[in-house]
Amino acid sequence: MILDAKEVISDVDKYMEIIEKEGIILQKDGKKIAKIVPIRKRRRDNTEEVLKAIKELTGIAKELNMDADAVGKERILGSD
Repeated sequence: MILDAKEVISDVDKYMEIIEKEGIILQKDGKKIAKIVPIRKRRRDNTEEVLKAIKELTGIAKELNMDADAVGKERILGSD
């Protein structure tokens, strides 16, 4: 939603609900000057879990003497 900066500044409370849901773009003299966006809750950081899973899968592939190409083919073609 694009709104005139003076309009928003003069009645901020009126626009808070819109800002919380979707954000707004402010314009001054017909020129876009700013964007106000809602603060989103951060997703849980699962980087460590993902890295652990990758290491485990890499270990399994090594135990089966499979390189990256063999793993890719297995994934695409499936096992017999």
